[in-house]
Amino acid sequence: MENYTNAVLLPSDDKTEKTVIGTIIASNERFAEVEDILSEKVFYNEINKWVFRCTRYLITNNKIADLNSIIATLKKYKLPIEITEYDVMEIAAYESADTLQQDSERICDYARRRESWTTLQESAKQTLELGENIDDTIGALATKIEEIRNNATADTGIITSNDALKELNAVVADNLAGKNNQTVKSGFRFTDSKGGIRLGSLSIIGAFTSVGKTSLALKMMLNMAKMGIPVAYYSLEMSAVELWARLVAIESGIPANRILNYGLVKEELEEFDKTLQRLKDLPIYIDDKATTKFSKMLRSVRKLVKTKSVKVFYVDYLQIFAQNNSDSEESALSGIVRALKNISRELNIVSVALSQLRRGHEDKHPSIDMLRGSGQIEESADNVFLIDRPDAHPDWGVTKFSGRFRNVEVDGKAEINVAKGRNMGLGQFLISFDPERTNYYETDGFDYRDSQDLNTVDNKNELPF
Repeated sequence: MENYTNAVLLPSDDKTEKTVIGTIIASNERFAEVEDILSEKVFYNEINKWVFRCTRYLITNNKIADLNSIIATLKKYKLPIEITEYDVMEIAAYESADTLQQDSERICDYARRRESWTTLQESAKQTLELGENIDDTIGALATKIEEIRNNATADTGIITSNDALKELNAVVADNLAGKNNQTVKSGFRFTDSKGGIRLGSLSIIGAFTSVGKTSLALKMMLNMAKMGIPVAYYSLEMSAVELWARLVAIESGIPANRILNYGLVKEELEEFDKTLQRLKDLPIYIDDKATTKFSKMLRSVRKLVKTKSVKVFYVDYLQIFAQNNSDSEESALSGIVRALKNISRELNIVSVALSQLRRGHEDKHPSIDMLRGSGQIEESADNVFLIDRPDAHPDWGVTKFSGRFRNVEVDGKAEINVAKGRNMGLGQFLISFDPERTNYYETDGFDYRDSQDLNTVDNKNELPF
């Protein structure tokens, strides 16, 4: 079955996707045959994707994945899309005992073709917008089309065991020598104790409105720049001058509103001048002209990586960038996060995107399923940091945190929940917040090494699969 998206033919086969899942549901032990090639990313149909994720979760946790257990598990958690028991029954009705391997390879092949087409389409758009030589552009695109048409094997991602082990050995040697070139540090003890944030990754900072997403991102950026890591920041809400006022406030202790709106007294002026001297040569780059279009921002990133060796860039924030797109918010967000993940891997840099969380009437603490607008955000992200700062909304009546720090008063503190941490692990840690200076800093009295490892916790507020 062929599907159209934006008038472009994207290859997929809904029947084959359902057959693969139905066969695994009928015979759970057969999942081992295709476990190494299947992931949720190869499924085009969103319902198929989520049913597969649930099925895999049950099987890998030594539970029976049958019709009843899958329906019960899906009902237990909040999903970004609606899945009825009839949807699951329809999938379970598909079964092919003999062709599981072939069917799995088929949908994987379709997924590779879709990814190739998306990459090709984005490359063509960016190249033409850059105004490069049209003949070179057509030639490059023709070559790419031929590769896709022939399902070329030159760029399959296959690497020999010898080459892979050499690369791994080099990583281990660098770690022993204290030269880990594959990660960047955030300046916060918990994440840095886990090795830091890997290059080629996408991290999400999520929080309710007015909790301090920008403040946390700016503090991380300032920490990185002080360590000599070139960083960039893109914001649709604040100008370069406003962002720098916030950075100076964090460093100097002078409130940003005083810096921008009032005459500073003598002592403040002296500290302001000292701070400017300390910050003026930091490798921080803000392009407040590149935020009118998302594609323009990506071109700016490429330029800064090439000319300034930028290793990390921040996007503030996802939903406001999506509003400038003619597509629906969900469709726009899906495209944006995929593009952020792709450029991170392509350029071997870190992208950090801020995201709003949706909130229901009873929701007092953030969870990963609240990422607003698209399930693609969670799926594409390597790391998800959720900020829980209840004292930002005193009318909610929340006086203590949940989970690991449920006995801690919320005044002046924020709980950071690492709700997804690829190569980092999950956990929660406390930091303090100074709202006047919009500054996050380490909390005395709470050892980051005591923060809870959530990999073994059954937390009903977040999806386990």
